[in-house]
Amino acid sequence: MKRWMRALGLLALGAAGLFGCQDGGEEYLVSPFKATCEGVGPQTCLIGIREDTGEGTLFYEGIEGFTFRWGMLQTIRLSKVEVKDPPEDGSSVRYVLEELIESKPVPEEAIFTLMVNRNYLKGTRTSGYSLIDGTPMTCASSAVCDALEQKLGSETSPFQLYMDYPVVEGDPLIITGVP
Repeated sequence: MKRWMRALGLLALGAAGLFGCQDGGEEYLVSPFKATCEGVGPQTCLIGIREDTGEGTLFYEGIEGFTFRWGMLQTIRLSKVEVKDPPEDGSSVRYVLEELIESKPVPEEAIFTLMVNRNYLKGTRTSGYSLIDGTPMTCASSAVCDALEQKLGSETSPFQLYMDYPVVEGDPLIITGVP
C-alpha cells in the first residue's frame, strides 16, 4: 500500500511539474482589422499587441485555433510552439490559441486605414472588390469606386483606403475614401 501511495505521489508531482508549472502563454490584444504584409508574397496578417509590453507583432501564419473577426477586439492567450525543420520560407514558430479571454465589438463609429497597392486587391467595380485573402469590400459611393479605379490604374506604390466595418458581421468591408 505504501508503494502505491509513493507511486501516486510521484505521479502527482510529475504531473504538476509537467502541467502546473507551464508559463501560461502570452496575452495579446488582436486588432479588429488586418494589415497588408509581405510574406512569400502579398498577404494580410493579424496584428497582435502584447498585453504586458505593448509590443506589436504581425502574425504572418495566423494563430492555430483562432478565428479572426473584422471589427472585434479580441484578447487571447497563446503559446509558441517550435517548428522542427521549418520550410525555408516558413516560420520556426507556430502560434496556438490557448484561450479566448474577451471579445467585444469596436464602437459603431470606428474606422480604420488600410495601406494597399494593386497586388492586395482583387476584382473590379462590376465583379466586386476583395482583399487578397478573399475578404469582400464594397464602395460607399460611386465616387469612391471612381477614385479607387483611378488609383488602381495609375498607382504602383501603396496608397491608403479609409475603411468602415460592416454593420452586420460577414458583410463586406466598406471603402469610405481613397485620398
